[in-house]
Amino acid sequence: MEILEIADPPQQATARTYALQFSSVNNLAGIVKFLTGHGFCARCTLRFLNYPNVKLFQESDELLAELVNLLAKTSETESSPLDNVADNRTGAVCPACLGLLQPAGVSLLCSALRQAVAACGFVFREHSLAISLPPSLMIRNYAAWHALVAQQLAGNATMVIPRAVEVKDVLKWVLGGWLHRELDLRFSVTSDVTTQLTVTHDETSRDHVALTAGGKAVPTKGGKKAKLAPEEGSGHAVVKNLQMLDHADFIKLGICPPKPCSSVCTVEVACAHAPMYIAGRYIKYSREVSQSPWIINGARHTEHSVEEVIGEPLQRHFRCSEWKFISAGREDLDVRMLGAGRPFVFELLQPRPPALSKGLFADIQREINARLPEAVQVSDLQRVPKSELTIIKEGEQTKTKVYRCIVWVSRPVKPTELEFLKDIKDLQLNQKTPIRVLHRRSLATRKKTIHRIGCEHLAPNFVMLDLETQAGTYIKEFVHSDLGRTFPNFGSLLNCEADILQLDVMAVSLAWPAVIDHGPDAAPRQQAFKNDFADMIARSLLEAPAADTAPSSTDTSCGDSLPTPAPEASSAQPPPSSTFPGSSGPPGGAAGAVSDVA
Repeated sequence: MEILEIADPPQQATARTYALQFSSVNNLAGIVKFLTGHGFCARCTLRFLNYPNVKLFQESDELLAELVNLLAKTSETESSPLDNVADNRTGAVCPACLGLLQPAGVSLLCSALRQAVAACGFVFREHSLAISLPPSLMIRNYAAWHALVAQQLAGNATMVIPRAVEVKDVLKWVLGGWLHRELDLRFSVTSDVTTQLTVTHDETSRDHVALTAGGKAVPTKGGKKAKLAPEEGSGHAVVKNLQMLDHADFIKLGICPPKPCSSVCTVEVACAHAPMYIAGRYIKYSREVSQSPWIINGARHTEHSVEEVIGEPLQRHFRCSEWKFISAGREDLDVRMLGAGRPFVFELLQPRPPALSKGLFADIQREINARLPEAVQVSDLQRVPKSELTIIKEGEQTKTKVYRCIVWVSRPVKPTELEFLKDIKDLQLNQKTPIRVLHRRSLATRKKTIHRIGCEHLAPNFVMLDLETQAGTYIKEFVHSDLGRTFPNFGSLLNCEADILQLDVMAVSLAWPAVIDHGPDAAPRQQAFKNDFADMIARSLLEAPAADTAPSSTDTSCGDSLPTPAPEASSAQPPPSSTFPGSSGPPGGAAGAVSDVA
């Protein structure tokens, strides 16, 4: 029997028009009678004729039965039906498909699919179908094929028997057509929803043991020869054993053709939704909100976190089981994230989403921005594909950031002493792992770059720095040196000690995700920029007599201020107690509580 190039039948196909497609098959009636004589169902009989036509296998059971009867005839006058076809015998189970492709089996699968789709709670019109079959089906198909080869070789030694169409393929064609017709679900390999069909069959669960009875020993990597143990019943082990057996060995096993069975398969169906990825940018105005929940030994140390402010509405709308929060770097509790915000993405696991639309994301963004309007705001909320997660991960190493910090210096400085800072470009730092993170990061010296420095003189012992830096630069350690572990540092540049009082992230230079306009009522709240310590210093200068080292009224800055996005504001909390200006130490030891941004 040769492999055929078969054209699609006419649109209004009948059993007779299909039968014409097999006219060139040698001993067609004998093959059909052999298969049906061993209890094969109509679809399995056609499978072993190697007819890979989707439309045929989706035809009605009545048409398939009529077609098999036509193919079994040796002449037009022969009219006796094929009584042995499993479909024609009440309670008979096809030994080649274990009943899955018989009318009752297909009906059972369709009913299970309908129930699973109704119960999953997803809103979807496309899906992919994943089918897991018992290894015994593979063995039985091999056994049927070898039996057919033996039967044909007995009559014609030169006859070629093609491999059969796989049960899994036929199931996908049959069930896919039914799902399209009955539930309006179309197949798509890119769909987020997977319908998982798992089939088991206890009666044949030990079929694999017979494979080792006559299996050949094959060389392994170590040069020795070995056979798989009979207990190895996984799909991979069965495939390996089948590959070890040639036709003569398989026939000797005594399992050709496959033995009849009395029970049908057990089927489980479940619908699963692939993770969804929701991206945007967040602005954090408050110094009392952590980026992620801050819980130590079961005790919560902050009332709110950025992750929860955004994640809880997403979970409510998309009904996910859990989420994973990923951001382009991080800031500490008392560090604000200003400017256009920090890119983030939520991975929503096992979601059950509503119908997606731009209006949905506008509604969610509006809800998030109304939760803590003085503390956390988001923009550009949207769905992104999983492939774009590489952008946010790669950005951790390639992006630059702009910081603004208030710095105390141990000696009074004049504005003119700071002018040289504007000429510094791409200052190379050697940063040993900071002491405060040694418990979670390996000890190493990392080279980091300060691209630009902008400086404004606030008072004799206070300056405001704008820093554009490479990602991963520890700002706090650049300012106070971390006991000399970062060099050069700001203190070494001014030949004095320095400490950081306050830190803000002004910009994260990652052009992702795309800018989305969700309308003015969903846009993040804009507020005038305020700097807690800088404002206090300015007030104290107005209230105190001018000192010899007081800043010039006409020149209070050096270097160009670094470009920052539209200024934002925070709900400012009172700074620690301090002495202004010209104090001999950092106010209130505030620097010890401040952390930089990764």
